[in-house]
Amino acid sequence: SWGESTFIQHSLNEANAVDLRTLRNPGAELKEAFIPAKMLWASLDLSESIALEAFYQFEWEPVRTDEPGTYFATRDFLGRTGYQVHLGFAQIPEGTPGTVARRVADRPADDNGQYGLKMAYFTEGGTEFGFYYMNYHNRRPIISANVHNGVEVQGFLEYPEDIRMSGISFNTATDGGLSVAGELSYRQDEPLQVDDAELLFATLAPVLDSVDPNTSQLGVTTINDLGREISGYRLHDTIQGQITFTNLLGSTLGSDETAFVFELGANYIRDLPNQNVLRYEVEGTLRSGNPDRAGRGAFFGELEGLTENEFANTFSWGYRTALRWNYNNMFAGWNMAPRLVYQHDVKGNTPAPISNFLEGRKALSLGVSFDYQSTWKIDFAYNRFFGAESANLIHDRDYVSLAFSYSI
Repeated sequence: SWGESTFIQHSLNEANAVDLRTLRNPGAELKEAFIPAKMLWASLDLSESIALEAFYQFEWEPVRTDEPGTYFATRDFLGRTGYQVHLGFAQIPEGTPGTVARRVADRPADDNGQYGLKMAYFTEGGTEFGFYYMNYHNRRPIISANVHNGVEVQGFLEYPEDIRMSGISFNTATDGGLSVAGELSYRQDEPLQVDDAELLFATLAPVLDSVDPNTSQLGVTTINDLGREISGYRLHDTIQGQITFTNLLGSTLGSDETAFVFELGANYIRDLPNQNVLRYEVEGTLRSGNPDRAGRGAFFGELEGLTENEFANTFSWGYRTALRWNYNNMFAGWNMAPRLVYQHDVKGNTPAPISNFLEGRKALSLGVSFDYQSTWKIDFAYNRFFGAESANLIHDRDYVSLAFSYSI
């Protein structure tokens, strides 16, 4: 595990892809979500204060997303079973032939060409600094498509290769027991998803009279372009920084010990164009943001309308915080640990597929776990999602979870 991130994804810890579905399981731990990959890893201590680590991967694995139709799924085109999406936008009557975008073969990244190097430096005062370089292939899916071929639109998932990431990290502790850790990463040529509605309109323009091809942000498509591929991403340099504070507060609310974690993070996208030039995908932007397309030649007098939600921004930030109270030997050898986890995306929208922050989005988790001699464990939690109005596609998917586990 490289880097210092506790909650925020898309950090320096990019060696392994994540199975997002695993994180939905009751009682799941973060370590369970990392997908194993074949790699060669080595470490070498050059001195008491300098250490090197390096790895080379022989297997590429993508992020595994929620399957269409499952409780947390928000996209019909992702996952192993996401094979089509119905096109409408109030421009096409339901059931019109040729108005389904069908998913064709994905374009996975190569198994070779992924490697990383880390140098750690330990100061006499107990602070550790880390310096990183990694070359890896995108693990988060990008949607691209072919122009309508006269029968259907064909889309596919692709994973561009050779993202170059450099980074630094530190962790230290104060005399008062406060631990402070942080990291800063810089990625070159990271693929970012253009707005999927804009992509679909570009594929439909040659066969849909109500769509003016000259209004497209992805180039004019005509009847001569049937079947031509349209790339669904653009390459950008991206910067991500985060800082984490951890402290043991002693006894509060009658507990034996209280742990507190606060993590602040931000994303910056270099050279992100104005939204009038090119819009990038953000959760909840389900319709076009192009005013030239609002109601153009709509069927049945229905207007397509503009999306109400904001597209991607150059800068976005938010925070995550957690409190945990430990009560030892509460009854008959059982330990109890109530917890509270809260997240708030404060300002700005991070473009997909990074998708770290969506302005105004919040989540709250209240839970309690019971542990008996590190053998039996019971965990109960209530999770609520709110904020960001209609942009937050899981705002109506609160849930409770209950888990039992036994370890030998």
